[in-house]
Amino acid sequence: MVSFHKPLVNLILLCSLAISLSGCGSSRNVGHRNANVTAKNIDLTKKESLLIDQAKSFIGTPYQWGGDSKQGMDCSGLIYQSFNAIDIDVPRTTQELIHQGRKIVPRKLKPGDLVFFKTLKSKAKATHVGLVTQRTKNETLFIHSGTTSGVTISKLGDTYWKKHFVFARRIW
Repeated sequence: MVSFHKPLVNLILLCSLAISLSGCGSSRNVGHRNANVTAKNIDLTKKESLLIDQAKSFIGTPYQWGGDSKQGMDCSGLIYQSFNAIDIDVPRTTQELIHQGRKIVPRKLKPGDLVFFKTLKSKAKATHVGLVTQRTKNETLFIHSGTTSGVTISKLGDTYWKKHFVFARRIW
């Protein structure tokens, strides 16, 4: 019978748990760190506008798994804090957010919608979430927090995001 030291077993279990829970963990910095991106030609409601402004206030915040403050934030923490600021309760994790609101097709996306991605090889339906900030005829921008970029704005049409996109949902 093989004997393991208890600290080694605990370390292995802790590492396994961290890997399985790292839902927001994978993202690439695609160079869209522009806090001044504005929604052009879009009639936003006041709540949508406040939601997007709140999310943008975190641009530049570093990534931190489980974080939901200016000191560090993960993708679902960004969504949670942004909606919370406009008095809308949403779940704290990506795995819970995938059940909120209703599914929508990408061509009907509008600011305030959630976009979900599968960026990790796992059984989860989605492992990363972002918030649509701008939708024009030619492109959709979304804000999210990734491991390498922190809170940033990216284009849904970029090769990486198109490849990993799984679905979108509208909370309201």
